[in-house]
Formats: sequence, C-alpha cells, structure tokens
Amino acid sequence: MDETPIDLLRKGKKKRQARLWVGRTGNGPPGIFFHFTESWENKHAKDLLKTFSGTLQTDGYSGYEKVGKRPDITLLFCLAHVRRKFRDSAKLGNKDAECFVMLTNILYRIEHRIAALPDTISDADKLALRQKRANLVIDRFIKKLNTTNALPKSTLGKAITYAQNRKSIMRNYLNELRFKIDNNAAENSIRPITLGRRNYLFVGSERGGETAAILMSLISTCKANKVNPNKYLKDILAKINSYPHKRIAELLPQNWQADQK
Repeated sequence: MDETPIDLLRKGKKKRQARLWVGRTGNGPPGIFFHFTESWENKHAKDLLKTFSGTLQTDGYSGYEKVGKRPDITLLFCLAHVRRKFRDSAKLGNKDAECFVMLTNILYRIEHRIAALPDTISDADKLALRQKRANLVIDRFIKKLNTTNALPKSTLGKAITYAQNRKSIMRNYLNELRFKIDNNAAENSIRPITLGRRNYLFVGSERGGETAAILMSLISTCKANKVNPNKYLKDILAKINSYPHKRIAELLPQNWQADQK
C-alpha cells in the first residue's frame, strides 16, 4: 500500500489537502484499488484494512505500523524508502550515508541475482541462498546504524532514525521468496496521480474524489493486466445492470481478461 496527497476544493471552504490511498495485490493477476479520504489520519489506514489479513508492505507511515501490530498481519518494510533517505544525505557528501547506500545497493544486487537463477534451482534453494547472503548484509547495516552518530535534525540523523525505528522488520521480506524488497509496485501505481496533479490541480468535491478513485481503480487494473480500458468499459457497462450480483467479481478487469481468452 501507499498513498499520495491530492487537493480538494470544498464548497464554501478553502482548498485543503486530501488523500488517495492505493493498494496492489502481490500474487496472481494484479488488482489495484484507490480509496479517497479527506485527510491523512491514521484511522483511515485502520478502517481501510480492517478486514484484511496477511502480508502488508508499506512505507514508514505510522498508520500502517499500527495496523501491522495486529497478530493476523505480517508487516514488510520498503528498503527503497530507506535507501532514498540515505541517498539524500550522500548527495551532500556524507561518507557514512554513502556506506548505507552501498549496503542497500548490495541487497538489491542479491535480489537481481536470485531472480536470474535458472528454474532448475528449486525455490527452497533460492530462498536459502537469498537469506544467507542478505542476512549478512543486514547485519552490517544494523551494526552501522548502531555505531553512527549524527545530529538528529540533519539529513543523516533523520535517515538513521527512520531506519532505526523499523530495523526490527527489515528482514521480514526474506521469509518467503515471493516477498519483494520494496514497495515500488504500489508507488508506480500512484505515479500517474503525481504527474496528473500538474494538469487537473484538484478534485472538485468529496463525491468527485470518490468517483475518481473508482475510475482510477478500474483503469489501473486494466493496464496492469494488459486489458484495453475502452473495450473493457464498453463491455461491462452494457451488461452490469442485469449481471447476477453474486457473480459481479467476474467483471473485475483481471477476471474479465481471463474470460476473453
């Protein structure tokens, strides 16, 4: 999951910053959903995920961390966010930050090499190799975290605090081969929103934000499953009113694609 700000123009009131939340499934045909809220309060993450159980991969937003404390959820962290914060400090010439960036880069190289292994190697062997190599690097990363001093409000200090607060879950992505090292799939899903903000500037009402979220969910899932959005919408709009409500999931873009084969 991830989220991004979007301006909301409320009737008779000043423009305010609302939020678009995005969730993306990790297994099977990709499903993407957007959800609109008028604020960025923790309660929205809690409400949105109240019926969810399983593995949740996010950035470091506190609302997700509170959800992740539930016994039916395993929280995965995003190493891309960690690397990004240290990279910002490294750009200022900080040698300690460069070391952290180097270690996260090694973790990414391990992922690439494991993914490139031939199918003749079993998933169990791939997982064991991944864990052996990555755990050594994470050990070095955490040791470096615990021994590096920086002013709390400096870019390095903020990066260290961010990583320190989440080091207990840094290894969780190593538990299963299917788990990813970062949350980039969800981030990529909201990229059109961040680019589009330059053009549409805001949503005109709460109802407009909710409608936009529904349409974005459908179109994004179509694209992720290589379904032509025009053909999809033309087909389902013609049949949805008379379609059995118990079978409505058949009209989701990922299932509609399968039906066309």
